[in-house]
Amino acid sequence: MALTADRDTPRYGSEAVPDDLSLPMAANTTCYRGGVVALNRSGYAVPASADITLVVVGVGAQKVVNGSVAGDSSIKVERGAFGLANSSGDDLITSADVMRPCFLVDDQTVARTSAMGTRPIAGRVMRVEDGRVFVELGVSEDPSVRELLIEAGGDLSALINTFVKVNSSGQAVAASAAGESCRGVLMNAPASGAVAIVRTNGPARVLASASINPGVDVATTIAGLTKAAVAATVNTNDAGSTTDAVAGSFVMGWAMTAGTNGNLHSVFLHPMGAIPTTAA
Repeated sequence: MALTADRDTPRYGSEAVPDDLSLPMAANTTCYRGGVVALNRSGYAVPASADITLVVVGVGAQKVVNGSVAGDSSIKVERGAFGLANSSGDDLITSADVMRPCFLVDDQTVARTSAMGTRPIAGRVMRVEDGRVFVELGVSEDPSVRELLIEAGGDLSALINTFVKVNSSGQAVAASAAGESCRGVLMNAPASGAVAIVRTNGPARVLASASINPGVDVATTIAGLTKAAVAATVNTNDAGSTTDAVAGSFVMGWAMTAGTNGNLHSVFLHPMGAIPTTAA
């Protein structure tokens, strides 16, 4: 309900953006002082790593060891710009990258690239000096990523990292036909009626159904896994009717890394129509 009178609204911290947070930790987790801390899919603090499902928050203010129950311990996380270790080779960050996003290799190292969609955004490069990269942590988002929050139209808790579609009620539901038009990849594990996070564009980790080479256009299987997209053909079995059906896959994106049966691989999502048998 909108306000009809003045309201006392509490401020969190003394600054407009708090410079430290206290975050509950994931089970069986150790975060070190000075290490980059991130949030996992369940909202618990973990050491940052090359996992694109993580959201980078800041740097741990002390070492904390949490036991077997998530949330039993919390860690104070400082926010701001911090000096981290630089990568090497093609992933070396230079002064040319200042004010650009960089990516997490581990809880102390950043890189110039996402390694074909396998690393999360660390933050924004502020300065490069003496082999260190000063990064404003947790303030940059990959501009290519788009996600929708949609009600789950069934129990989708076992379908994380698979393609989903939207039913006539506007709910996210499982893929049910090979090559059909889906809306994106499920990024969490919602129960029926809970909120599904559906990535519609950008890099995502998806379960593969077979061997898939990088660069191949991919589509969904009946189970929501990736498969090589099938180019469109016209069914002329009815002797040339003007309503000849076009058979082929709706392309959901392209493989950034190789896929193998039952394992995750990186896909750059950009749903589009069927691909032609012969390009022209």
